[in-house]
Amino acid sequence: METILEIVRIEQIIRESEEGVDYIIHNPEDGAKIASRFIGRDDHEVFFVMCLNTKNNVIAVMLVR
Repeated sequence: METILEIVRIEQIIRESEEGVDYIIHNPEDGAKIASRFIGRDDHEVFFVMCLNTKNNVIAVMLVR
């Protein structure tokens, strides 16, 4: 018998970035610091997508919890 999973909730939250803060990636550590600001101390898996422009500025962040 095949297990059927139910999607309980899908939520989209749009928020502006903090004024005066530029998210620029110079190295992998910068990316990890930015990701940790968004993910925080979640106690479950999170799918995290960070979109960059050609100058390595973060232009969008998407989280799936």
